[in-house]
Amino acid sequence: MVNVVPFAGAILSYACGAPWYLAVAVVLLAPYWYGPVLIYYNQRIPALQPLRDASDDTSLPFEHHLFFDRMIPILEGAGFVQKGCFTSAADNAPINGTVTLLQHQETSDVAHLLVSAGNI
Repeated sequence: MVNVVPFAGAILSYACGAPWYLAVAVVLLAPYWYGPVLIYYNQRIPALQPLRDASDDTSLPFEHHLFFDRMIPILEGAGFVQKGCFTSAADNAPINGTVTLLQHQETSDVAHLLVSAGNI
């Protein structure tokens, strides 16, 4: 059905009284005008999910807790302080990501711990 649109446009323009070479131009130039239309409608990026605070969230996947329980003490030993933990707001999202932000007390360096689970 999708591949028929350039030919249908050419036939329609010819049936409406346009010269034959305009119909041929519609078909030959279809990759330049119809290709971007297909890409726009077929490969759009979904809207970004808002983040919610997950500092005391028990609904996070078990793998996320394992990763954070292993990595945060290492960074805290190096002088970092945890500033927040955030996760995607939709519980039924195909990809569930969690990020923890840490900041160094003296140098103001920032560390981001990111872990994702789901259908990537």
